[in-house]
Amino acid sequence: MITHITRIFIVGACVLICFTSAEFSMKGNVKKRNTIIRVDNNLPSTCYNSTAIKNVNSLKRVVLASNFIFTGKISSVQSRKRGVEKFQRSIFKVYVRRVLKGDTSALSDLLKFESRSNSSSRISLLAEGGQWNNECSAVKGRPAILFSESLSSPLKLLIDPVPLSVDRVRRVKTLIKGMALYIKDVKLT
Repeated sequence: MITHITRIFIVGACVLICFTSAEFSMKGNVKKRNTIIRVDNNLPSTCYNSTAIKNVNSLKRVVLASNFIFTGKISSVQSRKRGVEKFQRSIFKVYVRRVLKGDTSALSDLLKFESRSNSSSRISLLAEGGQWNNECSAVKGRPAILFSESLSSPLKLLIDPVPLSVDRVRRVKTLIKGMALYIKDVKLT
C-alpha cells in the first residue's frame, strides 16, 4: 500500500523529471538573445582628424588648447554659412552626457534643457565644427568627444567631433589629470 505522501512525492518527482528533460531537449532550439549592441565606429576619415587622436603629442596640444571637453550624442547635423565666408560650416546639435574638462557653471548659459516624461530632462547645445562635408552627416546619432575652444553660441570646436570609445576617453582623462598634477607641482615649487 502506497501512502498519500508517497504518491505526492512520486508525482512531484515525475513532474520534475518531465520539466528538466523538456528543458534539455529545448536547449538546442532556443535562440539566445543578443544583448550586445554593436555600433560601427568606422566613420569616413574626412569627418574627423584621426591623426590628432592617434598621436599623443597632437592630442596633448588639443587638450591643452580646449577650454571645454565633453562627451555627447550628436542629434543632428546642419550646414550654415555665416557672413562673407567662402565655405559652409557644420553645426552639430549635441545631447551632453559628461563634461570632462571645463567649468560647468560657465557652460550652463549655453545649455538648453528639454523636458521629458517622469520629470527628467535632456541637456543639449549647439557646436560649430569645421568645413561642411556631406560624408560627415553620418555622425548623426553617434556618441562623440567634442573639444571646444571658446564659450560662445554655438560653441566653436577645435577639431570635428571624434567618435567615442572607452580608450579615447581614458586617454583624454589621463591627459587632463596629468596636466592638473603638473600645474599643482609647478605652483608648489
